[in-house]
Amino acid sequence: SEFALARRVLSVLQPLTWMGLGVALPRFLADTRLPAPEREGIYATTMVVILATSVGCAAVLATVPASVARVFFGSSDYAPLVPALGLMVVGMGLHAIAYSWFRGMLDMRSANTLYTVNLAVIPVGALFFAADTLDALTKMAVGWTLVSLLALVRTPVRHVKSLTLPRARKALSYGLPRMPGQLAVMALLTAPATLASHRYGVLSG
Repeated sequence: SEFALARRVLSVLQPLTWMGLGVALPRFLADTRLPAPEREGIYATTMVVILATSVGCAAVLATVPASVARVFFGSSDYAPLVPALGLMVVGMGLHAIAYSWFRGMLDMRSANTLYTVNLAVIPVGALFFAADTLDALTKMAVGWTLVSLLALVRTPVRHVKSLTLPRARKALSYGLPRMPGQLAVMALLTAPATLASHRYGVLSG
């Protein structure tokens, strides 16, 4: 269906916008040997990079929706879904920042609560109350964004001032090498549905 295929496309875009920082941040936060300013700088890197790449991805999707729809859905008829997909990228980017912080600080209750609400409660609620696929995707994106922003209030967002080039390089040098593997797995899972949508239509994918 359109909804299922959109979710699979989102899973491909996530590794590109997260750049492995969803793995790097918990690793460095849990390393108590690092001085506090170092860990704060790595958190700042995660915030800035994931937010910037997510917003940039959303902007690209909104700029060329017809082309993106042809690539992922097999037809430009699905172009109206693409901007909503961009909003979902932003919502999941915010989720990744907060979730990675909670995991790194070993606050698993908050991490698991955020994960359950964003990846179980909101999708089911969006489908239940949506009028159509576009409405469902938009409701999911808005829900993810609002819930993740509320979660981020509980994290030290003021650490964005701690961002420096060496700290950013350290975080990305750990995260980026892990991105190709994540991307390959998601692409392999998405490719069959995408190819089927090109050959037989979205309903088959």
